[in-house]
Amino acid sequence: MAELAQKACLGVKLFVQALRLLPAENFLRQPLTWFGKAPAIHAPERTKTRLNIYVGNLPFSTSEDDLRQAFGKYGTVGEVNLIRDQFSGRLRGFGFVEMADATQGNAAIQALNGTDLGGRAITVNEARPRAERGDRGDRGGRPGGGNRGGNRGDRDRDRGGRGPRW
Repeated sequence: MAELAQKACLGVKLFVQALRLLPAENFLRQPLTWFGKAPAIHAPERTKTRLNIYVGNLPFSTSEDDLRQAFGKYGTVGEVNLIRDQFSGRLRGFGFVEMADATQGNAAIQALNGTDLGGRAITVNEARPRAERGDRGDRGGRPGGGNRGGNRGDRDRDRGGRGPRW
């Protein structure tokens, strides 16, 4: 029994050491081994050569396959993401294409910007990082909590000084 407790204690100590050694982004991706084995620490597999490309002025009939075909002529296409309206599900007319290599992505941008796709001249350029939007807690964007009226603190005045309704 004491031997089992010692192994458990050793496992907890190794787990705590692993938490200290692992970078935060690796912690969630790497499985931890328990009881006597330290976890293997791997660098995240990110290639800096990937390029995210914005594609605008798309026809509403465009499919992911259409974009894969158009960009596939210039290199390896990773992820294709067409942006849809969250309520109607209809395409919003733009999307993003991820190319595996930045040089291939730049070649695609140069070749496809302004070309015709489905009857429309598409806009193709390198995607900018999404701008951080501040916390809009009331979602109304109005100062003062979003109520649209004036001074609502004295409701008796609205009834001519007669007092409450009920």
